[in-house]
Amino acid sequence: MVKINFLTGSLALRNNRTGVHEYHHQLISEISKIEQDYVVSCYDTESNLTSKIDNLSDYIYHDHILYSNKLVRVLSYLFPIELFFGKANIYVCDGLIPRTIFRGKRIAIIFDLMVKRYPENYSYIKKLYLNYYFHRCKKADAIVVDSECTKADVVSFLGIPEDKIHVAYCGCEIQECSDSHYDLAPRSYLLYIGDMRPNKNLLNALRAFKIVLQKIPYLKFVIAGSKSGEYQKLVNYVNKNNLTTSVLFLGYVTNKEKFWLLKNAYALLFVSQYEGFGIPVIEAGLSGTPVVTSNVSSLREIGQNASILVNQNDPLSIANGVESLQDESTRIAVIANQIEKYGVYTWEKTAQAVEEVVRLLSK
Repeated sequence: MVKINFLTGSLALRNNRTGVHEYHHQLISEISKIEQDYVVSCYDTESNLTSKIDNLSDYIYHDHILYSNKLVRVLSYLFPIELFFGKANIYVCDGLIPRTIFRGKRIAIIFDLMVKRYPENYSYIKKLYLNYYFHRCKKADAIVVDSECTKADVVSFLGIPEDKIHVAYCGCEIQECSDSHYDLAPRSYLLYIGDMRPNKNLLNALRAFKIVLQKIPYLKFVIAGSKSGEYQKLVNYVNKNNLTTSVLFLGYVTNKEKFWLLKNAYALLFVSQYEGFGIPVIEAGLSGTPVVTSNVSSLREIGQNASILVNQNDPLSIANGVESLQDESTRIAVIANQIEKYGVYTWEKTAQAVEEVVRLLSK
């Protein structure tokens, strides 16, 4: 029997999960339905996690969690992983490719190579950490990525052979959404969900929105996500261009709030410069909301022949994409195409793809 150790518990075990955290949580949850002999290792104590996470005991993999502490995280870079979490045949890794005593096989997860494409957006320490991880990925027995775009980047930037890399796309789990406390009428607002790092290209999105207001003056632009990155620059643009009554910064929203916002939006506006995958595009598409997104990276890979693809560097192109949805026949066609294409992205299929990698390494 093959024993799997998910060294990703500290990423999966949290209340406010973003895309990477959701991927790890859902992957462990789905593989727990396939595999019996597995553990989930984390760098925190049981009492601390129990106090921080709502309903931890309800997690499907709760009884398989191995607790430790933050010091173990540091020591794991120096000493074999078996000293802290015991022996396993397969280690699923993100952020740390461990040394092993018993030559367990290691599967490295890579979501994007943003730090290679946009190093200027990272602090010196963050670059050091990420580049060390990617260097260590060359020691892994297999690489799992979230798109063909990321696979191509791993080959190009890291020089890892293509046959060592396996695609396990992100999934999507649509949640029911009840009434919201937001005072927003259906189809009265554009929506963006995510952080505010420079690659998210929100300044061009705002420039495009200003153009859109000339033809659709009632429309608002709702920006949901952590107020970090370029937040202050965005606020300054909004204030300078008299958009304060039209642009709403909501900060972090819960899953229920997110799906209410997605379901009722005029469109999702997601014109990032680069994404490893882009989960909000799938979530919006399967919520029955049109998506206007970039014609680059994984967004083109996912959105082609479904969502509206635009030139993310051209505010006028973005604005034209948004305005095209005023035509009801265009809107209906986009929604139908998205639902048909995006339905294949499930967490069950993500787990099946990773399970196939486990099977190959276990031969």
